[in-house]
Amino acid sequence: MLTLTAALAERDYSVTAAMPLDHGNVEADDFRRHGVSFVPLSSPSPTAIHRILELGRLFEAESPMLIHAHGARAAFWAYWALRWARLSARTPLVVSVHGFAAPFYRQPRRFLQAAMMRRVCHRAAVTIACAEAERTAMLAARIAPRDKVRVVHYGIDLAAFTQLAMPDRVRARELLGVAPDARLALIVCRLARPRDFQSLLRAFRTVVTASPTSSLFIVGGGPLQSEIEALLADLDLSDRVKLWGFRRDVAQFYAAADAFVLTSWGWEGLPISVIEAQAAGIPAIVTDAGGSAEAIDPGSTGLLVPCRDPDALGAALHRVIGNEEEARAMGIRARQFAMAHFDTPRMLKKMRDIYAHL
Repeated sequence: MLTLTAALAERDYSVTAAMPLDHGNVEADDFRRHGVSFVPLSSPSPTAIHRILELGRLFEAESPMLIHAHGARAAFWAYWALRWARLSARTPLVVSVHGFAAPFYRQPRRFLQAAMMRRVCHRAAVTIACAEAERTAMLAARIAPRDKVRVVHYGIDLAAFTQLAMPDRVRARELLGVAPDARLALIVCRLARPRDFQSLLRAFRTVVTASPTSSLFIVGGGPLQSEIEALLADLDLSDRVKLWGFRRDVAQFYAAADAFVLTSWGWEGLPISVIEAQAAGIPAIVTDAGGSAEAIDPGSTGLLVPCRDPDALGAALHRVIGNEEEARAMGIRARQFAMAHFDTPRMLKKMRDIYAHL
């Protein structure tokens, strides 16, 4: 959302971003310094009615030509806020789904979530999926009409990662306490469902057995942290795996790593950390969940393994970590792949075409 709004503002769009502040990796000043007007929504989350009224008053005051809602809840609130403000007839609503999670919920939440999304997306002007896999899943669930769903892969500012070089690697390893000859795997994500740390840590246990100098860094925070810590103790991995918590300086972690890994068992949109890692020249190992397979070129820039398969994951990790020459070749191709497919101008052109049409 930050990348998109900043790019639009630089191209003479008047853009307002509205979101709650949750002390994550994006803050109000990140938007404002790019010329994006920022409206903080009340936090913690109020009732749905409160949020709808809050957005309705904002829409009345702003009179936007178009509203782009990011996420299922934001889409639900925006849809009803437009109706409350009596703007739905003249203001197109674009909905972006960042990970189609409804099929993975238990009943009755699965039914209610799908019904909510179906109502909103059938009435929205366009629904944007961030991956072909996500579009396929939404169409199978009849969430949106086929002619209203577009796929737009994420584009990000790649420069901070593509510019990383050997001096950055040496400096990063010194700062992070990684020995020059150690092999380091890295995961950057929120520690929450649908991440699969059970499979990851059991797989990494086999890597450590074969390569005792290997380490794993986990960067991110979330509700699964205590579960991960308990599992590390059970597997006797506490001295080989380090949890770094939430960080804004992820580039230095990419600079230090030899392999990137992301394990999920359920919904994935298009994981941005996988794109960042490849832009930094690191091969990525991902599980075949959602759009993860579209974030890499399997066999060329990284490896794709089945979900919840620690043996296959362990073999993939060992292959990349244990073969520096192959990992280096994969990393070169990974950087080229990220630059060719996930830059901001490519995403922006597709978004502007959708906006212009509406």
